[in-house]
Amino acid sequence: MSKKDRVTSRLVFTPGAVREVLDTLLSLPGDLHPTDYRVGEGERWTSIETTRKVQEYDISRYGSGGFFLRASCAVYDTHFYDTVPSECHGYRIATSLAQDFLTRMSKAAPVFGYCCAKEEESDRNFFELGPMQRPSSHTAYLGRDTRKYVPGLYWLTLISESLAAKHDVPLHLLEEISLEHVDLGGGLHLFRFYERPEDWSSDTKVKALAASLPGIFNRANVWAEYSPELNFKDSVRVTKKWD
Repeated sequence: MSKKDRVTSRLVFTPGAVREVLDTLLSLPGDLHPTDYRVGEGERWTSIETTRKVQEYDISRYGSGGFFLRASCAVYDTHFYDTVPSECHGYRIATSLAQDFLTRMSKAAPVFGYCCAKEEESDRNFFELGPMQRPSSHTAYLGRDTRKYVPGLYWLTLISESLAAKHDVPLHLLEEISLEHVDLGGGLHLFRFYERPEDWSSDTKVKALAASLPGIFNRANVWAEYSPELNFKDSVRVTKKWD
């Protein structure tokens, strides 16, 4: 399967949403269904069927953490916290399964989520900051804290009514420029803004709308406070402000 046939994903959940997320992931069908897990990147994959560790994971007992889960057409990286939003990152998800993935994951009541080309995710949220002289420069994904803003609009974007209302993002405006809008129920809405993931690079409507709404993260705000002449300490300050 070629690179263009794979997309990346990120889903944000309420703090402590462990069982909702893991149970939903474990219920995914077919090529989305995780069969193996590992705790760290350096560990060997272990069959989920041979252990109860994933099914019985309890944040109150083990503290913050998570798993990597592997399916035949995706890899999921879960992060669970009891005081800040929990997350599930998806990698190498088959493009043909992306909308089904987000639709099924809506059962876990995410606050926000998306599937898109890796290049689009980088264009929206990836930064390299620091002085021109390496190795002091550093990279970071910014603008992804849903408590501060809607992180962006992507090929497939899942957004809750509560998050949209919190940041004054009118859903009817998103619907006007989308190719498809699905009301998933439970206050969740799924938008498809372009035909294919790679079409983001020729888009103008989505970027223009996102830039016009203060509640959606805009990378221009970061560059307005940053210059290559900043020392490392000041560039880190910019990073922390827009995390």
